[in-house]
Amino acid sequence: MYLPEHRAGIETYTDQLARELAKTDDVTITTTRKIISLETGTIRRCTVHGIPVLEVVNNLSFDRFEDTWKNPVMESAFERVLDEVRPDVVHFQHLMYWSWGLPALANARGARTVATLHDYWTICPRSQMIDWRGRLCAAPEESRCIECMAHTTFGQPPAARKWIRRLTALRRATGVPLDEPMRWLQRHRARLARGGTRIRTDREPADDPRNANESTHPVDLEPWREAFHARRAALSSLGNDLDLAITPSETLRNSVVAEGFPADRIRVLAQGLDHTPFAGIERNPSRGKLRLGFLGTLAPHKGVHVLLEAFQRLPTDAVELRIWGPSSQHREYAERLYDMARSSTNVHFLGSLTKPEVPGAYRDVDISCVPSLWNECCPLTIQESMMAGVPCVVSGLGGMAELIRDDVDGLHATPGDVDDWERVLRRLLEEPNLLRRLGDAIRPVPTLEHHASQLRELYTRRR
Repeated sequence: MYLPEHRAGIETYTDQLARELAKTDDVTITTTRKIISLETGTIRRCTVHGIPVLEVVNNLSFDRFEDTWKNPVMESAFERVLDEVRPDVVHFQHLMYWSWGLPALANARGARTVATLHDYWTICPRSQMIDWRGRLCAAPEESRCIECMAHTTFGQPPAARKWIRRLTALRRATGVPLDEPMRWLQRHRARLARGGTRIRTDREPADDPRNANESTHPVDLEPWREAFHARRAALSSLGNDLDLAITPSETLRNSVVAEGFPADRIRVLAQGLDHTPFAGIERNPSRGKLRLGFLGTLAPHKGVHVLLEAFQRLPTDAVELRIWGPSSQHREYAERLYDMARSSTNVHFLGSLTKPEVPGAYRDVDISCVPSLWNECCPLTIQESMMAGVPCVVSGLGGMAELIRDDVDGLHATPGDVDDWERVLRRLLEEPNLLRRLGDAIRPVPTLEHHASQLRELYTRRR
């Protein structure tokens, strides 16, 4: 998925990188999009910020789990893309729900292939190393993985697939798309099911098949054991088909190499971003209160509930919490947060931000909080905080702990531990010079220009 329908860190990074590379090279973006009235594999064309975009419809109508990583329909669509674009380089940003066969198809046409690993999709079918019960996984492990896979719906459930077939047939016969009315009906029914409660939503809800219709009923695990090993065996083949994989996280690199990805085909490369929107930011006076900020999706794995509970233990007259982020992907979770904060006059839910609005949000923030419960690789919000000169409190995991040095340019807290988050936040109230000391030590984020120049060098380097 891609802009403007889906806005997250990977999409923002890809958009910025594409525009920078397009200053000297021809760039085309290929992405997927769910359009339930069109057949999977259909290709649509548009432009985003002046860059040509080819949207390949993928409605996640899988017959087998194997289709999530070895999908002949998506491979066929990608071959048509290759024939049209004839690229010299294909830079994959994500292959989840595409097909792992895409790099081999690009290589067969003489293109150099590079992939950026932004999360754990190579070793975790759910991509975040969080199992179906919401527990953090240290590494793939057979018994735990097959139980998780068996209890996760990776594609559309049967009822949804039936409706997709009907809407596809109707559009083929009449040309009438009913996607938007169906989305409205879905949102309306969901509100009725919650007793009519209205919450903030974006224009279009994002569907996450990893979290849909998860069942607690006993299931036969044996077929999933075979699927687990088949997917794991495919990892080394994927690594051999790529000329190079890069990742901004040493933690992620070590994890995928431990599971069979060729060590000589992956390297760590810091991500660069456009600094222009953050130039000259001056924060507004705090009027005596410590202002905490959270910018990100309101989703369980982001750990906002942990931050909120720890925050509510602090003196009300001394702190303020500002929360920005979309709620449409996880409505019930967002409502839980609203209920938690209902009696707190110093907690403010400020809705989604457009990209131009993000730098301005940091004018009213003294410390940025990233309480994620999973090993985030290179969170955009941390890099944006650094560009804005705002220190961070982060969960001491993975790429978050790599970006922020504990007690140097930010603080680490134990992920999911409300008591430890309270302890860390209290330090900011009790140590008058701490905030300034952390802010003065923030390291510069690599520029987009420097990052693009590094990539151009890698694009031209052969195996």
